[in-house]
Amino acid sequence: MRMVQHSSKLTDILFPVVPRDFPLRRDVKTLFRSLHILSGGTLLGGHIFALPVADLLPWLYATIVSGTMLLAIDVHASACVLFEVRGIAIIVKLCLMLCIAVWFEAAVPLLCIIVLIGVYASHMPKYIRHRMVFFSGRFQPDRRGG
Repeated sequence: MRMVQHSSKLTDILFPVVPRDFPLRRDVKTLFRSLHILSGGTLLGGHIFALPVADLLPWLYATIVSGTMLLAIDVHASACVLFEVRGIAIIVKLCLMLCIAVWFEAAVPLLCIIVLIGVYASHMPKYIRHRMVFFSGRFQPDRRGG
């Protein structure tokens, strides 16, 4: 027996068959990725060298904003990113960042783990990075690079 998939307008918007694009998408992502690495690295270094919290806050905010923009660009293309290996890595990193708010003394090891997850998730082969962990075969992931 074959299942019939029913499509809703919301599903069509969130999970388009052809991922959405916009002019200079790759350049915009590269800019935000560079800012994210710069601010995240500075935030980690600031924690390692025990800078005052007031000095770390601008770097924290820059890391949050640049990361949010990167995620927004990917979700704009298709919300499938949230169900791919790379999207799960982002969700794990966000959870670890929230742990820092509760367990500030562990900021350095947690930030190191976040960096390691980010580097590994960004440099794994595309066929793994874009693999759907949930809803495989139901939605078409965005397999573009950049």
